[in-house]
Amino acid sequence: MFAKSLTFGVFKSLKNTWQTFKILRRHVNSNALMGKKVDLKDWRTVVGLEIHCQIDSNSKLFSRAATNYYSAPNTNVSFFDCALPGTLPVLNKRCVEAAIISGLALNCAIAKQCTFDRKHYFYADLPSGYQITQYRQPIAKDGYIDYIVSNGHNDLNSYTKRVPLKQIQLEMDSGKSMRDTEFNRSLVDLNRAGVGLMEFVFDPVINSPDEAASLVRELSLILKRVGTCSCKMEEGALRVDVNISVHKPGDQLGTRCEIKNLNSLRSVVHVIEYETIRQINVIESGGDVVNETRAFDRKSGQTVPMRDKEVMQDYRFMPEPNLPPIVIKESRNGECENNPNVFFLEDVQKLIPRLPNEERQRLKDDYDLSPHNVYKLVEDEASVELFEKLMSEKITRDANRVAQFLLFDLSKVLDDHKMKLNNCTLSTSSIGECFDLMSSNVITTATACDVLNILIQGDSRTPTDIVNSNRWHSASEIEKHDICSHTVKVKKYWADRYQKKGQHFALGKLVSYATNYAENRISSEDAERIFNEMLQPPKKEDNI
Repeated sequence: MFAKSLTFGVFKSLKNTWQTFKILRRHVNSNALMGKKVDLKDWRTVVGLEIHCQIDSNSKLFSRAATNYYSAPNTNVSFFDCALPGTLPVLNKRCVEAAIISGLALNCAIAKQCTFDRKHYFYADLPSGYQITQYRQPIAKDGYIDYIVSNGHNDLNSYTKRVPLKQIQLEMDSGKSMRDTEFNRSLVDLNRAGVGLMEFVFDPVINSPDEAASLVRELSLILKRVGTCSCKMEEGALRVDVNISVHKPGDQLGTRCEIKNLNSLRSVVHVIEYETIRQINVIESGGDVVNETRAFDRKSGQTVPMRDKEVMQDYRFMPEPNLPPIVIKESRNGECENNPNVFFLEDVQKLIPRLPNEERQRLKDDYDLSPHNVYKLVEDEASVELFEKLMSEKITRDANRVAQFLLFDLSKVLDDHKMKLNNCTLSTSSIGECFDLMSSNVITTATACDVLNILIQGDSRTPTDIVNSNRWHSASEIEKHDICSHTVKVKKYWADRYQKKGQHFALGKLVSYATNYAENRISSEDAERIFNEMLQPPKKEDNI
């Protein structure tokens, strides 16, 4: 028996060593291949997203333990969360309502009845050895999300895309494992264990990093608007799993790889770009892409193998015996039932506010805003609220200029003071007066920012008083030309131009010099206009 046990142990050790060697060999080969150049025009990328969102709730999915992210490790843990024998799950009604609200906001069909299942796997941060999820009957199915794919600030590069949403399922989160390198040990924090999650499974119809990032951004905006998730990726409230494959046009879909737990939009974009090139290089070098789960190494900027997916892992799904089905009815019809497992759509629908796409259309219709201004404004409810206050205060204001002033100039001032609009100390009237002074050319945009900086520090004067006391009025047209005449160095300008340093580079230096010399009493736009008038190409007889 001892010999048999020893033989089995040696075999298992050799098998694990061989699997580790295969993973490392693929990792090294992938890194070597990344140096090769590929022509992306000959290939198509297919991306599917699975997004886990933490439900915005004061307590966990099946216990009363708190969900505060900033709590000390292992302080938000109930007996059920750490899987003490004899403990039972108690369904959090708020989490179910949040999933229904999210499903309705994403055009889903809400199940009339849904159930929970146990998904068995073994990790140190999963004390029970199984996760309670929805495998057979998810709470919502067959939805879709319409969103704008944004590529920079150019509206011409933007387009609308629809991505089908296969399902939304409720499930409990696991804990968090951490490596203590100082004492060479692993630590487990169970604060997150049992926190309610919504998993959004989108169809693999995304074809670029911009499309993926824009979808995540729009989903975050919708969930924040309906109040079901904070979507703070830096806190792990929204985590993205990306499934990526490549194929040539006309060929069948390629083998996909899954990259787990991405927690920033930048990571989503980078991983799709990297993994696309890696897979193309593997195929063009005669290799085969392996169906595997990979992780993103932020330090190296590469994806690295975690485990093979060629053999389906047996999760041994089984119905959760301690939770009854959730029943969802269209309306009460006079019913006064207070069963915690029965929900009514008519009650939940009242909780859904105006959604982002509806808000965009309303702003466009009411104020004739440009698509870019509409898109940026709706990203922040406080911006929309302030914009509408400023417009109602004085209906003659140019809506697009007001939007630009809020989105760029005011935002820059607030960022310098590490403030947001929702905790801004500036009054609407002061912001409006500052905008009016700028739009009527009494002051320049830079001066308007200087005035806002003074006001935000607690100065009780009006913007007009501040401008008058500092003599910050814009220069007259004659003064502007005098300023530019003093600062222009025609000979150096044209010398730089003939040395092929670029017209904009040299002109930008002159504009910057002029605005600083005039202490922002001349705007960069006016300075550039005057310089362009003065610095016409010299005639042949002129000496340069």
